Amino acid sequence: MEGCNSCKHLKVESKKPGRTSGYLYFCERYGSWINVYKDSACDSYEEALDRSTTERNAIYEDCKYYNDDSPANSGCNSCKYLSSENKKPGRTSGYLYLCTKNGTWINAYKDSACNLYDEAFDRSTTERNAIYENSKYYDDSFTDKGCNSCDYLDPKAKKPGKAGGCLYFCNSKKNYVNAAKDYCENYKEGYRDNIENNEIYNNSKNYDDDNTPLGSYLFILLLMIIIGIICFIFFK
Repeated sequence: MEGCNSCKHLKVESKKPGRTSGYLYFCERYGSWINVYKDSACDSYEEALDRSTTERNAIYEDCKYYNDDSPANSGCNSCKYLSSENKKPGRTSGYLYLCTKNGTWINAYKDSACNLYDEAFDRSTTERNAIYENSKYYDDSFTDKGCNSCDYLDPKAKKPGKAGGCLYFCNSKKNYVNAAKDYCENYKEGYRDNIENNEIYNNSKNYDDDNTPLGSYLFILLLMIIIGIICFIFFK
């Protein structure tokens, strides 16, 4: 189903950063800032046919993590004591980051900012988002590993969804798989870097092959209600 991230009225060059993370995007149709993660496509929706799936996913992710809270409510990803250069990779995907204040590895997605929080004013929103995302997908286990880190998955063989995201071809099963959901007993550890594993995961997570307009679902719902009323009247 179409969202604002694939609408031609959304101006991708005009984005408003949150004070902590993420972005809003400007809608030229209504002259307002849009959160494409929360806001549904309106009746003025027109598909931006020249906008790639990758760009649509990036817009969606930017808005998903939009946070305009004051620095007092910010997370470790925006704290100056978190070292963005010192990171510990998970064996499957993602990273932890070193807190230089207490000398421990921090998951900036799960761990809340402590009472020592001090905002890193020179850290851009883009870098804060990257730290957040890397921590979100941190996985140091080798049990039930996902297809995104499997050697049999071909990262170049993609099947794009009609509304966004993509599936990837598995050379073991000989079919396309959702790397964010699927795993099997044939798993073989791959040696791709974590950035690529995360990208594969996100592309599969956002896979959507349903481009049916919202109006069609509303019409079907209305039709079912009418049929139900008729049946109630004549067959009660």
